[in-house]
Amino acid sequence: MPEATDLVFKPNNVLNTKIFDGRDGKLLYEVTTETGKPKPTTIVKGADGQVVASWEGRDLRSHKLRFGSSGSPISARAWLKKSRNPFSSNVTFDDPSGRTFKWRGFAAGFSLALYCDSIEKDKCIARFHKSNPVPNEDGSKSSKMTHAKLVLDETGKDVQDMVIASFLMLERDRRGNEQGNETGYRDGVLGRPDTAAGAMLLSGAMSGPGL
Repeated sequence: MPEATDLVFKPNNVLNTKIFDGRDGKLLYEVTTETGKPKPTTIVKGADGQVVASWEGRDLRSHKLRFGSSGSPISARAWLKKSRNPFSSNVTFDDPSGRTFKWRGFAAGFSLALYCDSIEKDKCIARFHKSNPVPNEDGSKSSKMTHAKLVLDETGKDVQDMVIASFLMLERDRRGNEQGNETGYRDGVLGRPDTAAGAMLLSGAMSGPGL
């Protein structure tokens, strides 16, 4: 059976993080956000230092997306299409071959999961797992936390860069909406810290709950 890959986020911050292969610990991507420009600019680089994707703006309504270091900028809103159904939490994008991928769970309180009927109907290609406390043997909560991760099925490896870019943009907005405050761009990107001590520090710095 095809083997899934754990794409591990350290730290759990979709604007500034490093993403590692959960199997061997190798660095796969580095995500940085420059806030000193007229518009915040997020850059995703591969392990070789080459730019995979970049976008500027504070949310999907204003993002200008570019794949690679020399690709033409496009509207992220035109690439990531929200459902016209106001009660739907689905967002779709197309790959260069014309296949349509669908992110489900783009809403507060949900976790994003990716599907593509062109590959296999109702098969989950990628799913995000939030950071959670590691239970002690007696069932009580420990100070240790699991790392947030995006589990990618082997069938989605050929569009991994697009999966990462679309996830980062959607999860940033999803977390900001979940925080429900104007400082969501700074605070809403933060997830649950990896330690209990970190959680205490974060609770004093944030106006909303961690994810």
